[in-house]
Amino acid sequence: MKYILSIIIIILLTSVLFAQTDSLQLNEDEIQTLVDKIGVKLLLSDNQKDELSQLLSAYSSNVKKLESSNNSEEKKKELLADLDEKIQLLLDMKQKMKYEILKQDWLESIKAEEKD
Repeated sequence: MKYILSIIIIILLTSVLFAQTDSLQLNEDEIQTLVDKIGVKLLLSDNQKDELSQLLSAYSSNVKKLESSNNSEEKKKELLADLDEKIQLLLDMKQKMKYEILKQDWLESIKAEEKD
C-alpha cells in the first residue's frame, strides 16, 4: 500500500526524485488506481478525474518515448513540471491547497526515509 502511494506521489509531486529513477511508466490499471486515490484525497469531480487520467496517460506515453534519448533525464524533468502545471490548472483553490500540503508531506516523508 505504501509502495503504491509512494509511486503516485513520486509521479505527481517531485521532479528531483524522478531524475534519480530510470523511468516510471504506468499501465492503465495503475493510472486508474492513481486517479482514484488522488480523487479521494483532493475531492476531485468525475470530470477532473477523467482529465487527470488523460494527463497521466499522455505523460506515461511521453516518458516511454524518452527512454532511448541521451538527455532524457532533463526532458523527464520538463515533462513532470508540465504535468504538475496541468494538474494544478484542473484544481480549484481548495484543491490546490490540499495538493501543496500533500506534496509537502510527501517530501518530508522522503527526507525522513533517507535519514534512516
